[in-house]
Amino acid sequence: MKSAALLLVLAFAASCEDVGSRGKMGAPDIQPIESETANSIRSHLHRATGTTILTAQGETTAAAALPVGYDEIPNLEQADDGITGDAVVRAKRPIGECGLGANFKTLAQRLRDCATLNPNQAEWKGAANGTAGEGTWKLVARAADNQEIWLDETTGFMWSYVITTTSNWCQAAGNTQSPVKEGGIDCSVLHDSVTRCEGASFLGIPASEIAWRLPTRNDYLQADVNGARFVLPKITTAVWTATVSSVDREKAWSILPQTGELTAQPRSATMAVRCLGRRLK
Repeated sequence: MKSAALLLVLAFAASCEDVGSRGKMGAPDIQPIESETANSIRSHLHRATGTTILTAQGETTAAAALPVGYDEIPNLEQADDGITGDAVVRAKRPIGECGLGANFKTLAQRLRDCATLNPNQAEWKGAANGTAGEGTWKLVARAADNQEIWLDETTGFMWSYVITTTSNWCQAAGNTQSPVKEGGIDCSVLHDSVTRCEGASFLGIPASEIAWRLPTRNDYLQADVNGARFVLPKITTAVWTATVSSVDREKAWSILPQTGELTAQPRSATMAVRCLGRRLK
């Protein structure tokens, strides 16, 4: 009897371990992000285009003897924000439709198709084209002008095109909460049964393959650091973030990707929406 009981306990423990490592029984494995260290975080000291990117630890180790191409004192020709000018080599817009159709079942298949059909426009490498610590971006799908989905390899997140320009924050975020104070903005009314990102299917890619949500303020800031303003289309259009203003909860933050400028807007205002996706398979 004791042996049987012990076997049951061990079986139950193994089952719990399986659920814990896989999230839910039968769900795909979710790998934790490695701890960020000074040896994995890229330095954002301005550099000449094409100069090898240092890690934060690499910059610290170099100390006063920085590699050629780096300027501890900003150089007026290369230490700019990349909004205009030619210090940064921006991504070329792809011209061929790619990554579309039911024949593709995974992200990897869509990436290969886009690389084949847009050999010179399906990848942007910050190491070669940026002037700081930008990362690598890859085209996942394209259907028409400005209808593109890109993968930020630094974070593993995908970014949609601007899917609409006429949504209030409640619709953009999928929020249906009542007012936070008397007379305040009521998302249970403004939502109007519209949710822009959650559960969406863009360019025919099913929701079972990519799960979408409204990006937070910090998602946009991280993407900007990684080079989003040099890659994504329609960066001159201000878009909603998922982050509410703590100073005035009747407002939420919007961002203009071209400049990184953040503005708190009334949540009832009508603005554009871009979604952030995570791979499901």
